[in-house]
Amino acid sequence: MTETNVDRWVAIVSDPDSQASTAIEGLLARLGFEVEPTPRLEDVTTALRHHRRALVLAVMPYGAERIAEQCQEWREAAQQCYVTLLLEQYRNQDVAAAFEGGADDVIVKPVIPAELHTRLTRAVQAMLLEDYRVRLNGEAILLSEISVRSRLHSRRYLQDQLGNEMDRARRFAHALALILVEVIGTRPDERLLRNFGVLLNRYVRVHVDWVARYTERSFALVLPETTLLGAVRAAHRLRAVLSESALLAAGLPPELHVSFGVSALDEVSATDLPGTKTLMDSAEAYLREAVRGGPDRIIAGRPQLPH
Repeated sequence: MTETNVDRWVAIVSDPDSQASTAIEGLLARLGFEVEPTPRLEDVTTALRHHRRALVLAVMPYGAERIAEQCQEWREAAQQCYVTLLLEQYRNQDVAAAFEGGADDVIVKPVIPAELHTRLTRAVQAMLLEDYRVRLNGEAILLSEISVRSRLHSRRYLQDQLGNEMDRARRFAHALALILVEVIGTRPDERLLRNFGVLLNRYVRVHVDWVARYTERSFALVLPETTLLGAVRAAHRLRAVLSESALLAAGLPPELHVSFGVSALDEVSATDLPGTKTLMDSAEAYLREAVRGGPDRIIAGRPQLPH
């Protein structure tokens, strides 16, 4: 097991037996852990509060009730905590009490190097799996919040659904507008961009307008029954609400800036030639012009028909 696999975990060893403690610490160091000796059991909780992820090896406090309280206290002190309790001797009731109290593993002293190596290697594998599970769970929660609460759609959805909006506009001779918003002035990561998309969604008409991902750092706002003038006004309102306080409240950096490209078809009829691609290409052309002009610019215009 290499150091890079456990570099986010620290090993806290609590054993008043200095000889046993030294042997355990040496093996942990060879496995790539940063080791923090904590001889007194009552100091383990304090040590854990300085680490998000920790492997604890400690001499077992006797008594099932005491073990449960101790393990719970340790897990509350660290975000992720793998607890291995050390027994001075093997007794069935002590082993049972350790596992019932919440320990992840139990080792009986005197420590046998080969056994300790095997158990700690398994502990590392378990912790890496827990890292992976937590990361996936966090992404799943984030994606769930975006899809359920925020109605934030994908580029594929944009391409398909915009065609439906175009058909509806032609059928009822309504207008249809598209606003492209690009994040500039910072190097956004995926979480920042998703937070920005959620923020945009707060300022569109519920059950009427909708937001979709357009490119890696831009979003599309589809505004049915909205003329070019109405879309430009909507873009100005969005630019105004993206103040420093609103960005901070949404977990976004205050130095974030945006540019807008706006295009719209007014009162679409069955004989109108422009299609969804023309509308998207036009809005993107206006967006590129806005980006070239500097931050917080809005460039708008009618769809540019292909020659």
